[in-house]
Amino acid sequence: MMVTFGGRTADQSALKDTWGLRRHRDGRWDWVQAPYKVGSEEPLARYQHSSIFVGTMMIVVGGRTNTVGENVQLEVYETESSEWHKFECLQRFRHTIWAVDSTIFMHGGFEKETPNIPTNSIVKIDLMNLFNFMPVLKQKLELCIGAANRKNPSKTAGIGAQENEGRDGRRTPPMQSLARDQNQIRLDRAELEVSPGTGKLISKPLPRLLEERKNGQAVEREQNP
Repeated sequence: MMVTFGGRTADQSALKDTWGLRRHRDGRWDWVQAPYKVGSEEPLARYQHSSIFVGTMMIVVGGRTNTVGENVQLEVYETESSEWHKFECLQRFRHTIWAVDSTIFMHGGFEKETPNIPTNSIVKIDLMNLFNFMPVLKQKLELCIGAANRKNPSKTAGIGAQENEGRDGRRTPPMQSLARDQNQIRLDRAELEVSPGTGKLISKPLPRLLEERKNGQAVEREQNP
């Protein structure tokens, strides 16, 4: 599944919803909105941020909001509990990130203090240290790192193992092959909750959903594709 979070509307307003593009067993594709736990914290609406998955956690770093100069926290969405958690972090936007085990690397972009001057610095975020006072997240991080190392012995097996990686299908196939094999993909429908926390889902044509959101209409409470 491909997951996207936040961004901006056509009128430049920041968003805070999360959507996943999923593939069904029969080959169909559709969009589904991620649920939020009732009564829990909601994420900050933002754009020009970066997101990455580490295990079951989606980590959102940096970005900008509708309020100039607003402090933008690092946020973690735990997919198993549908809860968001917030942490203080470096203020940066239009950057890129990648993860190696429990470390996130942040490169480039712009810092809040110098929004018109790009930076070429690389910053490390130690997730183990960040989650030190959040035992549940720290435990999940330790479990996913251990599982990843068991599935990928080439990390410690040397160059020879890395050269053979992919022959058993573990390496991501070329994008050309993916495009050729999945040319039947249709992204014309979306599935979302009637209201947050209810668990009741409806399916709508994507153009209709976008038009309703553009006009500020509420999600209908009955399924009427």
